[in-house]
Amino acid sequence: MSRYTLPNGLELNGKLYNLIELDEIRGKHQNMMVNPNPKTPIDHIEPLLTDLVKDLTNSDSESALDQVSKKDLILYKLPIQDIQFIMIKVREVSYGKDYIMQLQCTNCETKNNAKLDLSKLEVFPRKDKLSKDEMKLPKEKIEFTYGHMSLSHLLKMAVEEGESEFTKSMLTSLTAFMLTSLGDKSPVQPSDLDELRGSDLDYIRDNMPSLSEIDMEVEHTCTSCNTDFKQELPALAADFLLRTRT
Repeated sequence: MSRYTLPNGLELNGKLYNLIELDEIRGKHQNMMVNPNPKTPIDHIEPLLTDLVKDLTNSDSESALDQVSKKDLILYKLPIQDIQFIMIKVREVSYGKDYIMQLQCTNCETKNNAKLDLSKLEVFPRKDKLSKDEMKLPKEKIEFTYGHMSLSHLLKMAVEEGESEFTKSMLTSLTAFMLTSLGDKSPVQPSDLDELRGSDLDYIRDNMPSLSEIDMEVEHTCTSCNTDFKQELPALAADFLLRTRT
């Protein structure tokens, strides 16, 4: 087992639970990642992490799993930034810190290989744009509080267009995902935002805090045409945890 400190963690009853214990990929986990007919490209994450995450504790060694189920922890409680961090650390625990990523040049389309050290990826700190007193809609004067994007939200977004209510109300759904409360409404539903002024909705979107997250942007110079380009580490893809080459 290996232990890491999550970028954000989970706050329960005034205590921060951010010390996570992870197992490594085994044969049964590889089977989870080769589903030939997934509903979404990220179907594997919840069952995979439910088994690989062994504990989440605070600095007093108290376990969050005494208060929440592991499935709820993975699907709802942890922000997606922590899920991405966990996936990268599972890869590191299982196959080592070196990862060969194939990148396609945005200019000449040549495929390049980049060798990454997963143990040295930078973790950016949280950045808040509003003070508590500023969390009030400018026109409606309704108070609100921010939440976070979770894996459950990402799964709703990943369902094919036409199969989900999300696609029928995309902008208000995305904004509702950002909030834990709006006036006396908690949780916040997309329909709760239907009659809000556009400028108030923009205020919510424009001032969303940036949670702490691991740097997943890979910068590279093409070996063929010398163009500098960027590509994101595919941390949520099943293939990321199946590749063993270094």
